[in-house]
Order: sequence, then structure tokens, then C-alpha cells
Amino acid sequence: MRFSLKIFFSTLFITLVIISIGGYLLIRALFQATYDREVANAQEENRMLQYSFVAYWNTTVQDMEFIKENVQKTAQAMVEGMPGSVLRIRLSDGGENVWFDNTQSGPDNGLLGKIGKSQRGYVLRKTPEGYELQTASVIQMEGGELLYLESIRDVTSLFAERESQYGIYKKWMIWLL
Repeated sequence: MRFSLKIFFSTLFITLVIISIGGYLLIRALFQATYDREVANAQEENRMLQYSFVAYWNTTVQDMEFIKENVQKTAQAMVEGMPGSVLRIRLSDGGENVWFDNTQSGPDNGLLGKIGKSQRGYVLRKTPEGYELQTASVIQMEGGELLYLESIRDVTSLFAERESQYGIYKKWMIWLL
């Protein structure tokens, strides 16, 4: 093989490797930025739900003897107060007692065990339908009881978009080759 062909193929190979790695890192960085933004939005949504719950609770609940019923009514009012959006929340005492749940997913107490009394947390869960971002916070009730507010956000489209980008990139690299 002539020296000029060796240089040509070596240069071509190095260029393809650099473009491949660069494209992969670019798609990964874009996905990570979008994911981080989605986590921040989910945490902010959970914070707003927490404030909404406390505000509604303080203005409407008068009888503390029926806490479970009042929690259910308050949560239902929050869900109904957000028309046009899918609000998936769960309210529990962090243990076996779930007081309101419209999440259509099984309980995952792993996150609740990790957060403290004044903390918030999130976890990404893979489900048969896709991916969910579960955020949780703690509400201090009168009498010292803790109420855990979990919100679930579907982020399947985020991962599907990443796979689509990788697919387009692979086709482009094959065409370039």
C-alpha cells in the first residue's frame, strides 16, 4: 500500500473517531442539561404543591379530628384546581398509611426514607411504561405529625428524544463513512 493511502486512511479514521466521540458527548451533554432542567422543574412543582397544600389546609380545615378526610379533600381540591394538567400526587405518613394517591404507580418508600424532616428529594424510576421522576417533601402538620407529599412526573419523552437523537446520529455517521 502506498504511503499516501496510509496517510489518507489514517486521517480518515482519526477524523471519524473524533467526530464520533464529539457527537456522542454533545448528545449526552444536551440530554444532561435537559434532565437537570426537568429535575429542577419537578422540584419546584413539588415545592409549589407543598405551599398550596399548606395554604389550603390553613384556610379551610377547621376540624382536626378528621385529619385523613381533610387531607383527602385538600388533595382532591388541589388536583381539581389544576385543569388541563395531569397532577399525580401521593400523601402519606411515610409508612403504611397512604391518605391520598392518584399516581397510578405503586408506592416507593425508598425516597421517603432518604429525606429528612426539612429536606426534599427526588429519584428517577424506570417503570414498564417508561421513566418517572418522583419528588418528595415533608409537611409539618399541627400536632407534630409529618405528612409526605410526593409528586410524580412522566419523563419518558426525554429519554425517547435522546434515543432518537442517537439513532439520527448513527445514521449520519454511517452515511459519512
